[in-house]
Amino acid sequence: MPQPEPVDRPGARVVLLNGRGEVLLFRIETPPAFWLLPGGALEPGESFEDAARRELVEETGVSGDLVGPCVWTGESLWSLHGRDIFSRERYFLARAPGVPSIDCSGMGGLEQDIVDGHRWWSMEALRRSTDEFSPPELPALAPALVRGAAPRAPVQLAFFDHRRGLGWQTLDDAAV
Repeated sequence: MPQPEPVDRPGARVVLLNGRGEVLLFRIETPPAFWLLPGGALEPGESFEDAARRELVEETGVSGDLVGPCVWTGESLWSLHGRDIFSRERYFLARAPGVPSIDCSGMGGLEQDIVDGHRWWSMEALRRSTDEFSPPELPALAPALVRGAAPRAPVQLAFFDHRRGLGWQTLDDAAV
């Protein structure tokens, strides 16, 4: 029996940097566990930028006014409750003064079920970690953002298949 087509899910994520040059990540407890930037799906009629602002407030309590330019774009495939999801995401840079406290009380039920905490990561800790990150390029690309070297145009990230851990491929190479 053929598998149904993946659900198309446009989304926005936020690379939130604090005043110490650390990035905020959420630990996701779906096998295998990994670390993820704040963000989520667009609501009907919502722009990517507006979704980034809304998700930042909902998931962190940090002001959506801090959301700046789109720095990366990416596509990935993942599963949720047995259904494949094809995500097309834009990643926006946000800089917070100091180290804001994080309030996750605005997260929805599913997010509360799968998020197992959050952490501010230094660039050195990202570089040394053996944990999984989404996007996988985060440890390589985030230091430039901390140094103030945001790209002039968004960088296209490699396609990533979260279902199989088959990162660093193009969509044409992926067995989807």
